[in-house]
Amino acid sequence: MTAAPKARLSILPATSHIGVMAEAPTIAAQVIPFLDDATPPMPAGFF
Repeated sequence: MTAAPKARLSILPATSHIGVMAEAPTIAAQVIPFLDDATPPMPAGFF
């Protein structure tokens, strides 16, 4: 490997691995740009 792999981390505060199912719009806002290889928007309330 000559370069670090592209990777992203998305943290959804106060959301469990089960509760994430209720966050479909937030997940879509993060996943679609990742698949398109674009920078995702900053989640609301994130500072």
